[in-house]
Amino acid sequence: MGNKELILTILIIFFSKQSLGQSQDRIPSEIQRKIDDGNFETHIFSEDDIFLKYPEPIMKPEGTDFESKAVYNPTVIFEDGTINMIYRAEGEETGTGVLALAFSKDGMNFERYKHNPIIKPEFDYEVFGCEDPRIVKIEETYYLTYVGNDHGRTPGDICLATSRDLRKWEKHGEIIQPAHNWNRSK
Repeated sequence: MGNKELILTILIIFFSKQSLGQSQDRIPSEIQRKIDDGNFETHIFSEDDIFLKYPEPIMKPEGTDFESKAVYNPTVIFEDGTINMIYRAEGEETGTGVLALAFSKDGMNFERYKHNPIIKPEFDYEVFGCEDPRIVKIEETYYLTYVGNDHGRTPGDICLATSRDLRKWEKHGEIIQPAHNWNRSK
């Protein structure tokens, strides 16, 4: 088993445990207080899982650069009382997606990292954008999977990057290659 296959296996196991509710940090206390105060519309799916809906966006596009058109599709990791959010951003003139970082203590008010974007297209396999981030932390390393958009030029789309601090990332390229034509990027 090569390094990419081992990392992928670890990520699948970790995501499975997260989906089964084996995560330590379910809902930050600041958000739980807002639920208790009635500031969220809540829908309970089971005893453990809760869906929170707030009536307004928690982030909006801003500026004239890489996130002036859209901010969306985030992934978050809660650590040491801070919600760390990596989100996709697009600029009016950039025509491509990048990934940016923001921090929050309450899940509502986010401070953008001043050196954004943290991941942007650099290679052929992501020439048209870095999209759809998902993150986990295993021991002291963050593993970020994302879609490298190349408009179907290469067969794979799922890419991997790693970091020790959420700010500086090392890209490992495409980690999943499709087994069937119907699973290729289009």
